[in-house]
Amino acid sequence: MNTTFKSCLTPEQSATLRVKGISADKASEKTPDWNDINNTGKPLERRELLPIFTLADIISLLPKGISTNNLYIDFLSNGKVESGYRGERKSFGILYLVIGDELIDALYELLLWIIDNGYLLTK
Repeated sequence: MNTTFKSCLTPEQSATLRVKGISADKASEKTPDWNDINNTGKPLERRELLPIFTLADIISLLPKGISTNNLYIDFLSNGKVESGYRGERKSFGILYLVIGDELIDALYELLLWIIDNGYLLTK
């Protein structure tokens, strides 16, 4: 079982959220964008700071519930993380389910589903 966990999305995942309409202002972290902007093969030049979303950012964006389905997170015995929205009883009413290796990745996939299905995000 992994004893460390990833606490930030990758720059690519963060960019996907921005493309889907999440404001860069909601990202707590910034990382330099090092690119060979002229494709010269020479040392990379720093261009701009890219917004990076953290685990706390993702949790703050997720709705705590959708209709009668509530947000839940379970840590499975195999080291994976299960997250989704389900009814009041665990055995029924699952609206959507994600299983991932990392908590932040499972919640990221859940957030993408929320956005793609037109659910309101937490303000």
